[in-house]
Amino acid sequence: MNEDVGTGATLGAFVICKDAEATIGPCLESLSAFDEIVVVDSGSKDRTFSIIEALVAQGLPIRLYEENWRGFAGQKQFALNLCTADWCLNLDADEVLSPPLAAALPHLASKPDVDGWVLQRRDHLAGFGLAHRWSRPGRVLRLFRRRQTVYDPDRIVHEAPIVSGTVRRAPAGSGEILHFADTQWGPHRDRALRNASLKARMRHMEGRRASVLRLIFYPLGRFVRIYVMRRFFLNGFAGVRYAAVGAVYAAASEYYLFRFQREGRPAPRA
Repeated sequence: MNEDVGTGATLGAFVICKDAEATIGPCLESLSAFDEIVVVDSGSKDRTFSIIEALVAQGLPIRLYEENWRGFAGQKQFALNLCTADWCLNLDADEVLSPPLAAALPHLASKPDVDGWVLQRRDHLAGFGLAHRWSRPGRVLRLFRRRQTVYDPDRIVHEAPIVSGTVRRAPAGSGEILHFADTQWGPHRDRALRNASLKARMRHMEGRRASVLRLIFYPLGRFVRIYVMRRFFLNGFAGVRYAAVGAVYAAASEYYLFRFQREGRPAPRA
C-alpha cells in the first residue's frame, strides 16, 4: 500500500485477539494490502493460530506475537509499540475493513495537516444483517500517526487512542469498518454486563458517585438515542434488541457503581 500513500508514508494495522476463529480470517484478509499487520494474541485455545499461520503462508505481511492480557488499553498499547509503520489502523478481531474504506485510507494518510481520523463503523445485527444504510453508524478514532499516539492505561474499557495533533472525521463516502460482533440477545447482553462492570470500576476509581436519577433516566436515554436518534428502528426487531442491550448496559453500569461504593472496593480487574 505504500506506493499509494501520497507522502511516501507506510501504512500498518494492528489487531489484538483471543479465541477469534470465527472472525479473525476475514478481519486480516481485509488488511492484505497493508505494509504490515501486527497481531497480538492473549492465549487462544481454538483455531485462531492455525488460521493466522495459513494467511502468513499466503503472503500476508503478518507478524504474530503472544502476550498475557494487559487489559484493553494495555494490550493495544503493546501492539502499537510493535508497529513500525508511519500510520496505523486498529481493528478489533470481529471487524472487517470495507473495500471503499481500504481504498480511501492512503488518501487520508496523505494529508499533512491531519494526525488522526475518526472512521465510521457499521454493526451487523443478528437476524437482520448489516444495519440499514439510513441508520447512523458509530464513529471511532482508529487511524492515526504512530509516533503521535498513545493509549491511556487508566481506560480499562472503551479504550481510545490519544492523538497529539489534529483529529478529523473521515469525509462522507470514505467507507466503513464493518463490525461482526455476536448481537444475539444472550452473548450481546453478557458482553454489555461485563463492560458495564469495567466502566463502573473505572468511574469508582475516578471518585465518581452513583446517582438514583441517572439509574432511572440514563437507560431510557440510551435506548432513545440508539433506537430513535441513530434510527435503529429501521432494523426491525433486531434494532429493538440492540437498543435494549444498550439500555441494559446503561442501567448495569450505574447499578455496579452503587455496589462498589457500598462495598468500598473496585470491580474485578479486566
